[in-house]
Amino acid sequence: MTEIEKFYLLNDNWDKIKKTVKDTYDISNVAYDTFIDNMKLDSISENTVYIIIPNKKSIISFITKSYTDFFTVTVTEFINDGISYNVIFKSEEEDVTQKTNTTKLDFNLIEKSNLNPKFTFDNFVRGDNNSFALEASVAVANAPGIEFNPLFIYGNSGLGKTHLLHSIGHYILEKDNTKNVLYVNCKSFLNELIPAISGGKQNIIDAFRKKYLSVDILLFDDIQFIKDKKSSMEEFFYTFEYLCNNNKAIVISSDKPPKEFEDFDERYISRFSMGLIADIQPPSYETRYAILQKLNSQHNNIFNDEVLSYISTNVDTDIRSLEGAYKNVIQYARIYGIKDITIEHVNEAIKEYISFNKKRPITPQKIMNAVAEHYNIDISELLSSSRRSEVVFPRQIIYYLCSTMTGETQQNIAKLLDRKDHSTVISGSNKIKEKVEKDDNFRNEIEVIKNKITSIY
Repeated sequence: MTEIEKFYLLNDNWDKIKKTVKDTYDISNVAYDTFIDNMKLDSISENTVYIIIPNKKSIISFITKSYTDFFTVTVTEFINDGISYNVIFKSEEEDVTQKTNTTKLDFNLIEKSNLNPKFTFDNFVRGDNNSFALEASVAVANAPGIEFNPLFIYGNSGLGKTHLLHSIGHYILEKDNTKNVLYVNCKSFLNELIPAISGGKQNIIDAFRKKYLSVDILLFDDIQFIKDKKSSMEEFFYTFEYLCNNNKAIVISSDKPPKEFEDFDERYISRFSMGLIADIQPPSYETRYAILQKLNSQHNNIFNDEVLSYISTNVDTDIRSLEGAYKNVIQYARIYGIKDITIEHVNEAIKEYISFNKKRPITPQKIMNAVAEHYNIDISELLSSSRRSEVVFPRQIIYYLCSTMTGETQQNIAKLLDRKDHSTVISGSNKIKEKVEKDDNFRNEIEVIKNKITSIY
């Protein structure tokens, strides 16, 4: 895991970690409420975890002496990557973001840039199908605005285009955190732009333009969805021209090369082609197998080489499907309580992913995978009992799409998604249906997800 991924792992489970310290080391309620409850995770630098003690500079020495060992053991066990971590407590009054001998990542900056902590060059699997696009991306990350501007990456869905865009952003910020990096997909861009234009208020339009014209590196995903929207297209190319003319870096992704854009003005196609065009092809068997090996290592190598080879051989369309098939085997084993997975089990678990000459049916699992990817959320969270809005909302979208795009009954949908009562499926589906009918922007978002479902699989 990268430092960013470790930070998010700890941050997402911070309350759980504090409670673990309390329960494991038998800390009283009074001591917990006084000293631990208000502790905040600040950052990670190499193997050191920094924790903030709000406004308690006078008792830093006491807290350091009393709780350092407890948090050190708990954090190290929680990350579980073979590294021993140090814990340093800082008060809110101290400059906790001061750099030491190493560059300390600004996680707020990562979030502001819309970057996904899971997508970095470190965990991108290189293969014959993507080596040129990867090398071009690294070149741009090393010399943004100078090398290959714009860089245009194209290929079918699920092959790693988005991963490369995020990787470029992370690499640039790690080298120079003063750079204004922004990742945006076409859907989000349109959701910002259309209300600004339709509202007709100049101050809103000016604020929109200021946001995009002030960036140093623009990472624009799925440009193909901007077609048939003339005013939106013109606004994008206004931004494009301004950034290019000011030596700002632009990286664009699409499902096809510029020359195949039928609805785009020729001058736009020409401008897209003036930098470098790199394609990503479906992964070879060797690349698919390497991807599954890396994924398997993240799951404590639960499957043997025979299982990985079988999946690699039979799921040959794209990386997203490959990873989806792997996770399907995990879920299949969990649902049926299988400890020793055989090839017969694997075949049954991934049958919907195996390549056929005919169009494959849309299933709840495919919908779940697409929604999880769209909202950057793990399927395990969607299947959990969490009531956080970040989980509940995508889960309701799954209910709605399963109800409208598959032939499954409400009872079967509830069973597949680990819901005890199918009335939950009905209620959640109805809420999304109402929002779709009333909110044009949200309806567009649902269409983007549907497009992913039908094009990916």
